[in-house]
Amino acid sequence: MRTILSLVLFLVLTGYATAQTGQSMVFKHSLSSGGGPVALRIYLSEPCTYAPALAHIAPRYREMFRRSVLTWQGKDFEACWVEYDGRALSVDEDGAWFNQRQGGVPLTQFQDDAV
Repeated sequence: MRTILSLVLFLVLTGYATAQTGQSMVFKHSLSSGGGPVALRIYLSEPCTYAPALAHIAPRYREMFRRSVLTWQGKDFEACWVEYDGRALSVDEDGAWFNQRQGGVPLTQFQDDAV
């Protein structure tokens, strides 16, 4: 059953990415640690080209990663993201993985970022 649900989610997201080329999705959250609001914007079809973040990813996996931007304390930080098990995993230039303790952000928590 889980495999079927994963396949359906993959097909839906793949279809969405194809139909919405260049679109992005955003996850917004308020950090309880007092760090203020944070947003993770993932770009569905833009490959990640940000060398400082790619340096933390094994070369054979780099082409799987797409562009992401983490906004924290009013500043934007370029990053790279990949979908794994229905979750977005994003790594920044310091090698820090966003929301690593929870295994990434479920893709179902992202909203269309169309203006």
